[in-house]
Amino acid sequence: MEPSKQISSEYLGHSTSVAKSPKQGKSNVINRIFFPNTVWFLFLLIPFIAIGFWPGYWSKLFEDIGLTSIMHIHNALMMAWVAMSLAQPLLILKKKVQWHRLLGKTSYVLMPLVLISLYFLMQERYLRRLARMIERVASGEIQMTSEQIYSAAAASLDLGLVYSLLLAGLYALAIIYRKRILYHATFMFGAILTALGPSVDRIIFQIYSPEGLVMNYIASYATLTFTILLFGALAWYQKRKGYSSGPALITMCAYIGGVLLIEFGSKTWAWQVVVESLFTS
Repeated sequence: MEPSKQISSEYLGHSTSVAKSPKQGKSNVINRIFFPNTVWFLFLLIPFIAIGFWPGYWSKLFEDIGLTSIMHIHNALMMAWVAMSLAQPLLILKKKVQWHRLLGKTSYVLMPLVLISLYFLMQERYLRRLARMIERVASGEIQMTSEQIYSAAAASLDLGLVYSLLLAGLYALAIIYRKRILYHATFMFGAILTALGPSVDRIIFQIYSPEGLVMNYIASYATLTFTILLFGALAWYQKRKGYSSGPALITMCAYIGGVLLIEFGSKTWAWQVVVESLFTS
């Protein structure tokens, strides 16, 4: 039996015995298709989120200074998504497949709500930034044309929109391939790591913001670059173990596409048109 078919059988809980090669032994399916201890490393998301969002959100939570309802709603939904994402591989690790399936079905409701909250959060930020830039121009603080104002405001949503697209796209692929564990798990891993960027990027900016434009530029792509390299390594690792490297390569290419969209697409007239049509209608 091919490794990809074997792990699919194990994941789906087929009662028929499945032969394992000596190399695979009795290790759990998650441990065989990912790097060792990947599930436990995912729990680093918790401190990263706590530290990254401390200045802008957590430290102001009980003061309610500058925080809006959509921020609270989005935060609650994202925390639920992260909690579910951490629980799912643990359930497979503990061979609780039925609980994994049951919890996974809640994402059919949770993920649309997360994406809807992301939309309203980005709309709020776009309109707030636009109003602030218009105010600064009116006061003479900065000199910009009307076209430059709208272009800059649209470009400011580059990371938010790209991570939203990656989350939605990779989650959709994970659901489409939910009965093929290698594909499902790899795409879901890519979707989970979209929470890494906004958190770690903020931590890096907290450290290097005073260092100038060059370090800020590097910091903007640090997490995306790490994720691209990670999935490149994962593709090699899975191929070496006899599994398909396709899902990892697709995920890697999706993140590369995100970098290209941020670097080149967000500065175009087409991007501005799309952002204005999405958030000012």
